[in-house]
Amino acid sequence: MERLNIALCCDYIGKNEAFWLACQRALDAAATLAGLPEELGALRAALLQAHDAPRAGQLLKQLTLAAAAKGQTTADLFPLGALAACLPGALEYQRGMGAGEAQLRATFGDMLRWEAWFERETGRPGLAELHWAVLPYAGDLFEIGSLQYQPIESRFSVYGWAAPGGGLLLLAGGGLPVDAQGRVCPPEHAVFTTAYRQEGKLAAGHLIDPLSGSISAQLTELPVAGLSPVLAPGLRVLNLHIPAGADLSPTAVDDSLRAAKRFFAAAGQPAALAVCHSWMLDPQLAQFLPPTSRILHLAGRFARFSLPGEGSAARFVFRTDTPVDRLPASAARTSLQQAVLAHLTSGGKLFDVGGAMLL
Repeated sequence: MERLNIALCCDYIGKNEAFWLACQRALDAAATLAGLPEELGALRAALLQAHDAPRAGQLLKQLTLAAAAKGQTTADLFPLGALAACLPGALEYQRGMGAGEAQLRATFGDMLRWEAWFERETGRPGLAELHWAVLPYAGDLFEIGSLQYQPIESRFSVYGWAAPGGGLLLLAGGGLPVDAQGRVCPPEHAVFTTAYRQEGKLAAGHLIDPLSGSISAQLTELPVAGLSPVLAPGLRVLNLHIPAGADLSPTAVDDSLRAAKRFFAAAGQPAALAVCHSWMLDPQLAQFLPPTSRILHLAGRFARFSLPGEGSAARFVFRTDTPVDRLPASAARTSLQQAVLAHLTSGGKLFDVGGAMLL
């Protein structure tokens, strides 16, 4: 059965020996289930050989559900133990990419942010964000300075070119239903549907306002000869994530972006563009935050674009899965929380907004 290197876990993830011994007991209890040791081997292979995070997340979810047969504590701690068992191999892989020790501790220590979330919600130690937790172990997530980076193939229906004078020119992809405010919306609320085509040196589509993210109803022809394409579905980009408690001062963000560009270039994965999708990019936040806000400063670095669906602001502003209409007034401790709670409970909405930024 998998044995945890407890000293390594304490050093690179955090917590203490007693915590990881409890995770080891959860692994040992689950190991008596028929077929589970073999499935743990498949999980290890998905993470450390195939570097297939989606497959690993699916496997870890299935294994965690199976571990519930051995009791709640086993189910809660099992995913922590299963991932920690892969820590030596995951560290070796990221070191091979050029990650330093501080970067490794930050990257793998992210698991404890989600363990703390689970404990706040349930009163028990454990882990539920399994699709996210597997990413560092598959070599798909790197915390570099104050921000996190995930190399991906863009899945956004947005096309972008680097403008000669700096900045980005963005066109919406085809087939997007758009409402009167220029936001992507459910089809029944659409006032128009986007179209996009590119033939040779000319692209035709709907321009996206980089400040608001709104999509123009007018079809525009854009000469793209001589422009560098940096964003399109399937194009490699860096997906930027903003961890809880991140230092968003301009200096810290600048340092992180420069270090990330150097790291991925040296690792053979150079990137020209970072993308992000976050409630922090919603332009409505300018109504709630002062002009000196670090959130607004970060958001201002991006050319924004609309995304389908409502946002995750309430979840991350209040750091809870409790629906906003069930939050007590006492949950709003900061001025941002108070403004967001008032906005949402009065019928307002906040959205997750996409953003793109040249590196």
